[in-house]
Amino acid sequence: MIQLPDSNELGEIFITSIDNHIVEPVIILDRGYANINIIESILKNKMLFLIRTKASLNKEVIEFVNSNVINNTIIFKRKDRDNISCRIVKVKLKSGEIEYLLTNTEFSIIELKELYYKRWGIETYYGYIKSSLQLENFSSKSANGVLLEFYATIFLANLNQVLIIETALKNDQKNKYEYKINKNIATGIFKSFYIKMRMYKRVPKKIIDDTLTLIRRSKVPIKMERSFERIKNKRNRRKYHFNRKLAI
Repeated sequence: MIQLPDSNELGEIFITSIDNHIVEPVIILDRGYANINIIESILKNKMLFLIRTKASLNKEVIEFVNSNVINNTIIFKRKDRDNISCRIVKVKLKSGEIEYLLTNTEFSIIELKELYYKRWGIETYYGYIKSSLQLENFSSKSANGVLLEFYATIFLANLNQVLIIETALKNDQKNKYEYKINKNIATGIFKSFYIKMRMYKRVPKKIIDDTLTLIRRSKVPIKMERSFERIKNKRNRRKYHFNRKLAI
């Protein structure tokens, strides 16, 4: 599963990466990458894709959005190159909002909805490193200092994830929900563990076991189809200020 931030340059990197692919994945992309050139490159490599598109992407998509059809094949017409055709479907969310998905798969609409939902883990991980770890909040003013802070944050996030994986929960069938580790609480536990870890050349097994036990206790239920209203606030020009970053 691949998700990239909106950028023409990264879009070109993405096209290059799939030109050299080894495995045969299903490419899942957010609506910032509903792009004819990207779709053409995926089809050229005979790969499967699922891309969320904007309702206003082009004339063909707008016609589909305004129709009563929920599953159709559309043709993207181009003057200088061959036309491209793919499937487009409407997916209704619990909130009542309609999402529009482009694909070349034969999955049902329900299966496509579930498949696209799988990219949400990537989205929440971005939110974790940007909000909980304040990845974008740099206390340094030099290019080298910013790079050091960036790599240190990613390094610690990965170490924390290793501990979470080590505490993989075995879900009891008697429980109403499946459970997962609360990543924010695990981060707080990891901070104490990291300080202790730096005090030893070889970390005592008891410290590791105690840390894993604490992380294992910080579990939360996984409630599918749960959603919250998205509140769009006007942000200040600067999201963070120097000397105010939380200690990791």
